[in-house]
Amino acid sequence: MSEFKNKVAIIIGGTSGIGNATAQDLLQQGAQVHIVGRNTDKVADAPNLFKHQVDITNKSEVENFRNSINTLDNVDYLVNASGIFGPKPFLDHTIADYDSYQDLNRGFFFITQAVANKMKETQGGSIVNIGAMWQSKP
Repeated sequence: MSEFKNKVAIIIGGTSGIGNATAQDLLQQGAQVHIVGRNTDKVADAPNLFKHQVDITNKSEVENFRNSINTLDNVDYLVNASGIFGPKPFLDHTIADYDSYQDLNRGFFFITQAVANKMKETQGGSIVNIGAMWQSKP
């Protein structure tokens, strides 16, 4: 029996990359998985999979999702696996680039806070933040 059977996971960035791979693995092991992303249509429907179309850089969408978290009985796992990668030299970044990073981090922060509150109510859980980077050679 899997240790993830009947557990509840929320995966921010669960529509692609590492987040999606994590979601698929947890689903195979019997977890209930809530994926969060801007384009949830690209993920096939599956039993125990719940899709939440949320742009975490959008304050009102984050607040709506926080309210959804409050309606869950339990959250065992949160995986923050979404990010922005702007492959350009440090000196070329703009204020708009910086603002997009801040908007993303604000969304992560407040979603994580809502999940941590739920975990506190239910006596525990785990939060994992994933970062990945690739670099191409010119």
